[in-house]
Amino acid sequence: MQLVKNMAFALVILLSVPLGTAADPGASKILKKIYAKFEIERDGKPLGIIKAELFVDKVPKTVQNFVGLAEGTTPFIEYDTSKGKEGAETTRAFYNGLTFHRLVKGFVIQGGCPLGNGKGGSGKKVPDEFSPELTHNAEGILAMANSGPGTTSSQFYFTLRPAKELDSNRPRRGFNIFGKVTEGLNVLKEMNNTPINPITSKPKVPLIMKSVTIERVYAD
Repeated sequence: MQLVKNMAFALVILLSVPLGTAADPGASKILKKIYAKFEIERDGKPLGIIKAELFVDKVPKTVQNFVGLAEGTTPFIEYDTSKGKEGAETTRAFYNGLTFHRLVKGFVIQGGCPLGNGKGGSGKKVPDEFSPELTHNAEGILAMANSGPGTTSSQFYFTLRPAKELDSNRPRRGFNIFGKVTEGLNVLKEMNNTPINPITSKPKVPLIMKSVTIERVYAD
C-alpha cells in the first residue's frame, strides 16, 4: 500500500514539471494555479496589465503549449530574419512584442500571429482539446484561434462579451478555451475602443503585447 501511495505522489509531481523549467525551484512542488500576465501597449504608450488564470487541470496540452511559447521553452519555426534563420527551429519568448492584429468590436480581440496579419503561427500544431465545463460564457474568456480542426498553433483571442455562438459547432469544430481574465477587464474594454479598419478589422494604431509572463502558484 505504501508503494502505491508513493507512486501516486510521484505522478502528481511529474505532471507538474512540464509547466515548470529545470531551473524552476518550484518544479518539484505541486502546481496549484497558473496565470498569464499580458503587458499591453497602444500606439507606444502603456495601457495596462491583463491577468488570466490558465485552466491547466482541464486542458493541459493547450496550456503547456501556450506557457512554453511564452517562456521560450517550446520550440517554434523562426519567422523573423533579424533574429535567426528563417524556417529554422528556435526558442525565445515567442509572444513578446507581437500585435493584436484583429479586433471585432464588442466580440473578440485576436493576437499571437508572428506575421501580424492572421496568417502565421508557431509552425507547430496543438491537438483540439475541449472541456464541457469550459464555454464562451463571459467577457474575458481566453481561447486559441484556429482555421479548422487540428490547426491550433499560437494565435489566441479574448472575448469582449459572452459568445456562446463560438461553442455551437462542438465537437466537430471548436476552439480550445484555456483561460479567463481575473484582473484587467478594464484594459480589455479600453482595447475594444481602439479605432479599426472597418474592412480588415485591424487596429489603426499598434496594439502590442509588450510582454507575456507566467506566474505559478504552488500548494503549501
